[in-house]
Amino acid sequence: MQLFISFLFILSTLLSTSLHEYHLSNTEIRYNEEESALQIITRIFIDDLEETLRKNGHSGLFLCTEREPEHAEALIADYLEKNLLIKVDGKAQKFSYLGKEISDDLIAAWCYLEILDITPTIKIEVENNVLLDSFDDQKNIVNVKTDSGKRAMFILQNGENSGVLDL
Repeated sequence: MQLFISFLFILSTLLSTSLHEYHLSNTEIRYNEEESALQIITRIFIDDLEETLRKNGHSGLFLCTEREPEHAEALIADYLEKNLLIKVDGKAQKFSYLGKEISDDLIAAWCYLEILDITPTIKIEVENNVLLDSFDDQKNIVNVKTDSGKRAMFILQNGENSGVLDL
């Protein structure tokens, strides 16, 4: 009986917590020299993204489900445009939002972005404010790499939200 009560306590504790105990996004930025393009993939927990969009006045999005409204993609694109800033050689770049898909573990969305017709010669700067306004403990990991082998990795958070890859 004691084992059963312990099991119920542990189960209720697990069910009362969120899907994850940390707030993290992961962004991969690759400069494809052959295509003169920055190819960007951002992985964001779906519940965190929904919470942030809800705080911005957009509720009931049911992201990555059959119930997702048609305008959800535009909301995500707009949010990322305002919170993921990329400069190439000091000039701010506008990316194209290509779409998203659900991760294999069904808890995150992979968002695909691209910046075309660029040839960086000095540096690539990244400012990542994704979810920083919603979660005090939010960390945004950013990996930047080029086909020629230059690499940088940043762990960005409130107070330290940008990093630079010098070419």
